[in-house]
Amino acid sequence: MAHNASKSGEPPAEPLPHARLHDVRHVHATTMLLAGVAVHVVAARLGHAGPAVTLRVYVHVVSE
Repeated sequence: MAHNASKSGEPPAEPLPHARLHDVRHVHATTMLLAGVAVHVVAARLGHAGPAVTLRVYVHVVSE
């Protein structure tokens, strides 16, 4: 069943927006950083070589 289809077969009032896997990954990382998860933990979760890579990509989140 598609994510925008209901069990009754009627279309939803507001369909879910299109999201690429990359978008979901970015939201996940951003949410973890905003929740105070340590950068090295986020880096490991994303498979980055180290926290420096994560900080380069998500510096806007960490600096706010």
